[in-house]
Amino acid sequence: MRYPYYKFPERFQPNVQTLKLWLNTRKSEKGLFETDKFSLDRNWFIIAILIEIAAFSLTIWGGYLKYIGTGSSKVLILAIVASILFVLLDYFGVLIHHQGKDTQVKAASRLKFEKDIVMISSLQKQARPGITTNVFFGFLCMLLSAILKITSLLLLISFLKKLAPIVVIFYLLVLYIHTMHTGYWFFGWKVNRHINNEFAIFQTHTTQQTLSEYSARSYQIQFLSNYKHIDNTPYLDNRVKISLLKTEADNNPTYTYNLSCMGILWDEDINQITNHFGNSFQRDLYEACVKLQHQQLGQPITIAGPPNPVILNEDN
Repeated sequence: MRYPYYKFPERFQPNVQTLKLWLNTRKSEKGLFETDKFSLDRNWFIIAILIEIAAFSLTIWGGYLKYIGTGSSKVLILAIVASILFVLLDYFGVLIHHQGKDTQVKAASRLKFEKDIVMISSLQKQARPGITTNVFFGFLCMLLSAILKITSLLLLISFLKKLAPIVVIFYLLVLYIHTMHTGYWFFGWKVNRHINNEFAIFQTHTTQQTLSEYSARSYQIQFLSNYKHIDNTPYLDNRVKISLLKTEADNNPTYTYNLSCMGILWDEDINQITNHFGNSFQRDLYEACVKLQHQQLGQPITIAGPPNPVILNEDN
């Protein structure tokens, strides 16, 4: 499983606030409950933090050398202040730049089943907003941090002036990493920490045989399809069940189903479930699964409309 999934999904589930945090992690296909390429983001972040530590340490060291040489404490104080600004500008820059990713993820998810033309246009703007105010100011903070690091190092440490192009390249690399990877790593790490803490509380309640707010709950949603599926075999170790509720018979019969799930339905779960079926039923079931995820997020969505049309000549 990809990070930060958890054990016993049929018994344990994170709270809604943690699920909302989860929306900020990297997604492979703009799903809701998954984290993709966390190792890649983590590795890039490690590279960035090592370069950042070098800038922090060298700036203070350079300020100390100036203090020893001149006897003036002002340069040392300025070096310390500059080093603190490095950290603050990068930290707030990353958070501001990443703000709004959860909204983009939810909008992209809804686009998978939304049929209203006006709503589709609105969701497309939310899912692909371009350069927003947050993105611009977040990048500006990180750019100022990079400029401040480069300037401080070149002013305080004489031998680095000969290596100025290399210094610039290093901190442009850091700027790239913070823009493209650090935010995803940060929220992936934060979600994992929340899940671990909540799971520990859940295990304590389990050991004491008491109720826990993190016990998995049952969710269900009804959906329509023109395809008849009558197999009531549960999926995913009995976590998910698809039941035929009623049939509306006419020239084009419509079937009403109930999709139920114990615990949180991961994106990975949706792929496993829908792969059992042909395209006609698969698309209706997929939409129901994504709507169920929104319900689990605490934001249920009800969209009226006919089921997807049957694709002829397919092997169901």
